Amino acid sequence: MTEPQPTYTLPPPFSACFEGWTPNPEDLEQWPNSVRVEVVEGYDPTFTGELTDEDLEYADYGEERHLVEIDTNYKPTRDSAYPVRLTRSDAVKLAAALLEAVEDTFHYSRCGRLRPAEAKDLLDAIRDTEHQLTELRDHALNDLLAGTGLTEDPLAVNKENQR
Repeated sequence: MTEPQPTYTLPPPFSACFEGWTPNPEDLEQWPNSVRVEVVEGYDPTFTGELTDEDLEYADYGEERHLVEIDTNYKPTRDSAYPVRLTRSDAVKLAAALLEAVEDTFHYSRCGRLRPAEAKDLLDAIRDTEHQLTELRDHALNDLLAGTGLTEDPLAVNKENQR
């Protein structure tokens, strides 16, 4: 009797929500209150309809593209959505801009240093960010090298190891 093979299901798209700060929690109308970052699919108007078998392995296969959506929920009474959808590269540029803005909030020549507890919290967050940046860099480098033929394709190696 053969055992059934386990089926692999894709994890859900990334989603995170960050709550904002308001000086008057009783009056949420006065201040932004949240930012949502989520991976979504969107139509690519530059899609030509020309596909090859080789295209199947890429995330941007077909007319749908995976984009980073940032929704700034400015006021709870807002009656429509105003998301910003970014390419992968633009999303990384946004992250860099956010990091630069954070650094600017305590730049030594203008504002002064952080309190030790704040510095510890920030260093903890930076450690987590560095981990994600390392993962992203490793995946992009592997894809670049596999695409140039300078190394084995990690997906092909992984498929061979599963057999």
